[in-house]
Amino acid sequence: MWWGYDRSPESSSSSLARHFNGLGTRRLRSPDLGHIARICFVLQMTFKTLDEERTALLGVVVVLCFCIDYGDESKLEINTTNKYNTGKWIKIEAAREFVPKRGTENGILWVNNERPITGSPSVPIKSYMLPDLSKPVYYLGGVPPGFTSATSKAPGADNPFLGCMMDVQVNGETYDPLESSTYFGVESSCKEMITKAGFTGQGYIELPSQSLRKRANTGFVFRTLQPDCLLLLSAYPPEVNDDYDAKDIKGNYSISLIDGHLQVWINSGRSFIQMHSNVSLNDGEFHVVNLLKNGRKSRFDGG
Repeated sequence: MWWGYDRSPESSSSSLARHFNGLGTRRLRSPDLGHIARICFVLQMTFKTLDEERTALLGVVVVLCFCIDYGDESKLEINTTNKYNTGKWIKIEAAREFVPKRGTENGILWVNNERPITGSPSVPIKSYMLPDLSKPVYYLGGVPPGFTSATSKAPGADNPFLGCMMDVQVNGETYDPLESSTYFGVESSCKEMITKAGFTGQGYIELPSQSLRKRANTGFVFRTLQPDCLLLLSAYPPEVNDDYDAKDIKGNYSISLIDGHLQVWINSGRSFIQMHSNVSLNDGEFHVVNLLKNGRKSRFDGG
């Protein structure tokens, strides 16, 4: 029990997991909770993601941060030290309460069964500064384009959530992301495989390779503003090259951008093939790349 909040395992929330595709949001409207909503706010949800720094409910991100802006330079900010973008289900519970007799505001954040983290506003607040959450609009998973708030923009608001979410409750009221006419980028089933990823320029993803045999094809969708970057490389790591003869590593290939133009390089074993696009593709728009090989003929489509 915490300030009248019963953290019991029983829950009436929906257990249907919904998938957010990283481009959408769900607009929620709170029921009229009157005075209770001003002195106490409780949020519960369960999510899983492999993405970094994405919004779950506005103000909640992968390195979890429960944030409230009261104005007048006063903020409540509770952060975890662990990251939770592991692809496993994570249950979070966050709450804040104002105690009128003491004139104090406090917050708490639980993650799974870990030790709760507590915090207080950076500057003590008065009762008139309490956020009125009795008739607000909540944005689940992201915010619409051009979103602004009366105070500061919440951390993570520029990065819509990519992953799965279920069991969403705000002050005891249950929400299903699909039970609304105001949502986009939300799907009815939770996908076990995340097929979209963002790169900050300092990392990579390693996957089982697909060699270009006699008949083969590979493809992907990308967008970037970088003029020079590697998009795809199929090759043996340098540290194991000495373990293989040249005939064993034929079929290596790469797809990259050079001066904004798509360049494909293929080691067919007997020769090297190099192809490039006539137009630049580093315009920030999505482009589809398909590489096809049929016998000795290779071609690619990029547009």
